Amino acid sequence: MTTKNKHDSSQDLFLSRLYDALETSYRQERAVLTVFLTPAQQDLAEKNLSSAASLYFWGGHEQAERRQLIIFPQEPENEAAARKASDVICLHARVPRNAEPLKHPQVLGAAMGLGIEREQIGDILCTDTDVRLFVREHLAQYIMAELKKAGRSSLKWEWEEDPEIDVPVRETFEAIVSSTRLDAVVAALARCSRSAAEEKIRSGDIKVNDVTVGKNKVLCDNDLVSIRRCGRFRFLTARAQTKKNRLILQFERYL
Repeated sequence: MTTKNKHDSSQDLFLSRLYDALETSYRQERAVLTVFLTPAQQDLAEKNLSSAASLYFWGGHEQAERRQLIIFPQEPENEAAARKASDVICLHARVPRNAEPLKHPQVLGAAMGLGIEREQIGDILCTDTDVRLFVREHLAQYIMAELKKAGRSSLKWEWEEDPEIDVPVRETFEAIVSSTRLDAVVAALARCSRSAAEEKIRSGDIKVNDVTVGKNKVLCDNDLVSIRRCGRFRFLTARAQTKKNRLILQFERYL
Protein backbone atom coordinates (compact mmCIF):
# COMPACT_ATOMS: atom_id res chain seq x y z
CA MET A 1 0.00 0.00 0.00
CA THR A 2 1.41 3.41 -0.96
CA THR A 3 1.82 6.28 1.50
CA LYS A 4 -1.07 8.11 -0.18
CA ASN A 5 -3.38 5.09 0.08
CA LYS A 6 -2.46 4.62 3.74
CA HIS A 7 -3.24 8.27 4.37
CA ASP A 8 -6.60 8.03 2.56
CA SER A 9 -7.50 4.86 4.47
CA SER A 10 -6.61 6.44 7.81
CA GLN A 11 -8.65 9.53 6.96
CA ASP A 12 -11.65 7.43 5.93
CA LEU A 13 -11.49 5.50 9.21
CA PHE A 14 -11.27 8.72 11.19
CA LEU A 15 -14.29 10.21 9.41
CA SER A 16 -16.23 6.98 9.91
CA ARG A 17 -15.65 7.21 13.65
CA LEU A 18 -16.75 10.84 13.65
CA TYR A 19 -20.00 9.97 11.86
CA ASP A 20 -20.61 7.18 14.38
CA ALA A 21 -20.12 9.69 17.21
CA LEU A 22 -22.49 12.11 15.50
CA GLU A 23 -25.15 9.41 15.18
CA THR A 24 -24.73 8.46 18.84
CA SER A 25 -25.13 12.09 19.90
CA TYR A 26 -28.44 12.40 18.03
CA ARG A 27 -29.77 8.97 18.99
CA GLN A 28 -29.00 9.28 22.70
CA GLU A 29 -29.56 13.04 22.87
CA ARG A 30 -26.32 13.72 24.71
CA ALA A 31 -22.89 15.23 24.18
CA VAL A 32 -20.34 12.78 22.77
CA LEU A 33 -16.63 13.24 23.47
CA THR A 34 -13.75 12.20 21.25
CA VAL A 35 -10.09 11.56 21.98
CA PHE A 36 -7.62 14.41 21.49
CA LEU A 37 -7.46 15.44 17.84
CA THR A 38 -4.52 16.86 15.94
CA PRO A 39 -4.99 20.22 14.18
CA ALA A 40 -5.41 18.41 10.84
CA GLN A 41 -8.11 16.16 12.34
CA GLN A 42 -9.85 19.18 13.82
CA ASP A 43 -9.96 20.78 10.38
CA LEU A 44 -11.44 17.59 8.91
CA ALA A 45 -14.08 17.42 11.62
CA GLU A 46 -15.00 21.07 11.09
CA LYS A 47 -15.33 20.65 7.34
CA ASN A 48 -17.38 17.44 7.48
CA LEU A 49 -19.58 17.81 10.57
CA SER A 50 -20.18 21.51 11.20
CA SER A 51 -23.26 21.61 8.97
CA ALA A 52 -24.85 18.63 10.75
CA ALA A 53 -24.12 19.27 14.43
CA SER A 54 -22.98 21.73 17.06
CA LEU A 55 -19.25 21.24 17.57
CA TYR A 56 -16.93 22.50 20.28
CA PHE A 57 -13.19 21.93 20.56
CA TRP A 58 -11.42 22.13 23.92
CA GLY A 59 -7.94 21.06 25.00
CA GLY A 60 -7.81 22.35 28.57
CA HIS A 61 -6.40 25.81 27.84
CA GLU A 62 -6.93 28.62 25.35
CA GLN A 63 -3.80 27.97 23.29
CA ALA A 64 -4.24 24.20 23.06
CA GLU A 65 -2.99 22.48 19.92
CA ARG A 66 -4.45 19.03 20.53
CA ARG A 67 -8.11 19.38 21.41
CA GLN A 68 -11.02 17.13 22.19
CA LEU A 69 -14.12 17.43 20.01
CA ILE A 70 -17.46 17.60 21.79
CA ILE A 71 -20.46 16.86 19.57
CA PHE A 72 -23.74 18.29 20.87
CA PRO A 73 -27.20 17.26 19.58
CA GLN A 74 -28.18 20.91 20.02
CA GLU A 75 -26.37 24.17 20.66
CA PRO A 76 -25.07 24.47 24.27
CA GLU A 77 -26.26 27.47 26.28
CA ASN A 78 -22.86 29.13 26.32
CA GLU A 79 -19.13 28.48 26.16
CA ALA A 80 -18.94 27.64 29.86
CA ALA A 81 -21.58 24.92 29.40
CA ALA A 82 -19.69 23.55 26.41
CA ARG A 83 -16.43 23.33 28.35
CA LYS A 84 -18.19 21.70 31.30
CA ALA A 85 -19.13 18.78 29.05
CA SER A 86 -15.45 18.04 28.36
CA ASP A 87 -13.52 15.48 30.42
CA VAL A 88 -10.12 17.09 29.80
CA ILE A 89 -8.17 17.77 32.98
CA CYS A 90 -4.73 19.18 33.74
CA LEU A 91 -2.10 17.39 35.82
CA HIS A 92 0.68 19.59 37.18
CA ALA A 93 4.10 18.58 38.49
CA ARG A 94 7.05 20.68 39.60
CA VAL A 95 10.53 19.79 38.38
CA PRO A 96 12.74 19.01 41.41
CA ARG A 97 15.16 21.75 42.39
CA ASN A 98 18.56 21.46 40.64
CA ALA A 99 17.14 18.93 38.16
CA GLU A 100 17.42 19.45 34.41
CA PRO A 101 14.25 20.89 32.84
CA LEU A 102 12.12 18.24 31.18
CA LYS A 103 11.31 18.24 27.48
CA HIS A 104 8.09 17.30 25.73
CA PRO A 105 9.46 14.02 24.25
CA GLN A 106 10.63 12.81 27.66
CA VAL A 107 7.23 13.25 29.28
CA LEU A 108 5.36 11.86 26.28
CA GLY A 109 7.68 8.84 26.08
CA ALA A 110 7.24 8.11 29.79
CA ALA A 111 3.44 8.31 29.48
CA MET A 112 3.29 6.09 26.41
CA GLY A 113 5.64 3.68 28.19
CA LEU A 114 2.72 3.01 30.54
CA GLY A 115 0.69 1.76 27.59
CA ILE A 116 -1.30 4.98 27.14
CA GLU A 117 -2.18 5.72 23.51
CA ARG A 118 -1.05 9.04 22.05
CA GLU A 119 -4.59 10.13 21.27
CA GLN A 120 -5.50 9.96 24.97
CA ILE A 121 -2.92 12.63 25.76
CA GLY A 122 -3.35 16.29 24.89
CA ASP A 123 -0.79 19.06 25.15
CA ILE A 124 2.34 18.66 27.26
CA LEU A 125 3.71 22.01 28.40
CA CYS A 126 7.18 22.08 29.92
CA THR A 127 9.01 25.00 31.51
CA ASP A 128 12.22 25.12 33.53
CA THR A 129 10.26 24.50 36.72
CA ASP A 130 6.94 22.88 35.77
CA VAL A 131 5.25 20.25 33.64
CA ARG A 132 1.57 20.34 32.71
CA LEU A 133 -0.01 17.29 31.15
CA PHE A 134 -3.51 17.43 29.68
CA VAL A 135 -5.31 14.07 29.70
CA ARG A 136 -8.79 12.61 29.79
CA GLU A 137 -10.23 12.28 33.26
CA HIS A 138 -10.46 8.47 33.32
CA LEU A 139 -6.64 8.28 33.03
CA ALA A 140 -5.80 10.88 35.66
CA GLN A 141 -5.55 8.63 38.74
CA TYR A 142 -3.55 6.03 36.83
CA ILE A 143 -1.04 8.61 35.63
CA MET A 144 -0.75 10.21 39.06
CA ALA A 145 0.00 6.80 40.58
CA GLU A 146 2.28 5.36 37.89
CA LEU A 147 4.02 8.19 36.03
CA LYS A 148 6.56 8.93 38.73
CA LYS A 149 9.58 9.68 36.56
CA ALA A 150 10.47 11.22 33.20
CA GLY A 151 14.02 11.62 32.03
CA ARG A 152 16.05 11.85 35.23
CA SER A 153 13.41 13.76 37.16
CA SER A 154 10.96 12.35 39.68
CA LEU A 155 7.40 13.62 39.33
CA LYS A 156 4.61 14.16 41.82
CA TRP A 157 1.38 15.12 40.11
CA GLU A 158 -1.45 17.29 41.34
CA TRP A 159 -4.85 17.84 39.79
CA GLU A 160 -4.96 21.48 38.64
CA GLU A 161 -8.29 23.20 37.98
CA ASP A 162 -8.47 26.12 35.56
CA PRO A 163 -4.73 26.25 34.79
CA GLU A 164 -3.40 29.65 33.82
CA ILE A 165 -0.89 29.20 31.02
CA ASP A 166 1.27 32.30 31.38
CA VAL A 167 4.08 31.23 29.06
CA PRO A 168 3.91 31.39 25.26
CA VAL A 169 3.14 28.08 23.59
CA ARG A 170 4.02 29.40 20.14
CA GLU A 171 5.97 32.31 18.70
CA THR A 172 5.47 33.97 15.32
CA PHE A 173 8.31 34.72 12.92
CA GLU A 174 8.96 35.26 9.21
CA ALA A 175 11.18 33.54 6.65
CA ILE A 176 12.08 34.54 3.09
CA VAL A 177 11.90 31.67 0.61
CA SER A 178 11.78 31.18 -3.14
CA SER A 179 8.42 29.34 -3.06
CA THR A 180 5.98 27.49 -0.81
CA ARG A 181 7.32 24.13 -1.97
CA LEU A 182 8.12 21.91 0.99
CA ASP A 183 11.84 21.59 0.26
CA ALA A 184 12.25 25.38 0.11
CA VAL A 185 10.37 25.81 3.39
CA VAL A 186 12.27 23.01 5.17
CA ALA A 187 15.58 24.49 4.01
CA ALA A 188 14.63 27.83 5.57
CA LEU A 189 13.25 26.38 8.81
CA ALA A 190 16.05 23.86 9.36
CA ARG A 191 18.72 26.26 8.05
CA CYS A 192 20.11 23.78 5.59
CA SER A 193 20.63 23.57 1.83
CA ARG A 194 17.81 22.75 -0.55
CA SER A 195 19.42 19.40 -1.38
CA ALA A 196 19.71 18.55 2.34
CA ALA A 197 16.03 19.45 2.74
CA GLU A 198 15.12 17.13 -0.13
CA GLU A 199 17.05 14.33 1.57
CA LYS A 200 15.16 14.93 4.82
CA ILE A 201 11.90 14.56 2.91
CA ARG A 202 13.02 11.34 1.20
CA SER A 203 14.27 9.93 4.51
CA GLY A 204 10.91 10.37 6.22
CA ASP A 205 12.14 13.10 8.58
CA ILE A 206 9.35 15.48 7.60
CA LYS A 207 5.67 15.37 8.50
CA VAL A 208 2.96 17.62 7.11
CA ASN A 209 -0.21 17.72 9.18
CA ASP A 210 1.13 14.79 11.25
CA VAL A 211 1.56 12.56 8.19
CA THR A 212 5.04 11.56 6.97
CA VAL A 213 5.63 12.74 3.43
CA GLY A 214 8.08 11.05 1.10
CA LYS A 215 8.10 13.54 -1.72
CA ASN A 216 7.88 17.26 -2.38
CA LYS A 217 4.62 19.17 -2.30
CA VAL A 218 3.29 22.71 -2.19
CA LEU A 219 2.20 23.90 1.25
CA CYS A 220 -1.12 25.57 1.97
CA ASP A 221 -2.03 28.11 4.66
CA ASN A 222 -2.20 26.56 8.16
CA ASP A 223 -0.26 23.42 7.20
CA LEU A 224 1.68 22.01 10.15
CA VAL A 225 5.29 21.06 9.34
CA SER A 226 7.28 18.82 11.71
CA ILE A 227 11.02 18.42 11.15
CA ARG A 228 12.79 15.70 13.09
CA ARG A 229 15.38 17.09 15.52
CA CYS A 230 14.39 20.62 14.56
CA GLY A 231 10.83 21.34 15.70
CA ARG A 232 7.23 21.92 14.72
CA PHE A 233 6.02 24.88 12.69
CA ARG A 234 2.71 26.10 11.31
CA PHE A 235 2.78 27.91 7.96
CA LEU A 236 0.33 30.79 8.44
CA THR A 237 0.38 32.70 5.15
CA ALA A 238 2.49 34.41 2.50
CA ARG A 239 2.60 37.99 3.78
CA ALA A 240 4.41 39.76 0.94
CA GLN A 241 6.87 39.49 -1.92
CA THR A 242 10.34 40.99 -2.11
CA LYS A 243 11.70 43.03 -5.02
CA LYS A 244 13.50 39.89 -6.16
CA ASN A 245 10.21 37.96 -6.26
CA ARG A 246 10.95 35.92 -3.16
CA LEU A 247 8.14 35.26 -0.69
CA ILE A 248 7.93 36.47 2.90
CA LEU A 249 6.15 33.70 4.79
CA GLN A 250 4.73 33.87 8.29
CA PHE A 251 5.14 30.89 10.62
CA GLU A 252 4.39 29.85 14.16
CA ARG A 253 7.08 27.90 16.02
CA TYR A 254 5.91 25.54 18.76
CA LEU A 255 8.02 26.08 21.86
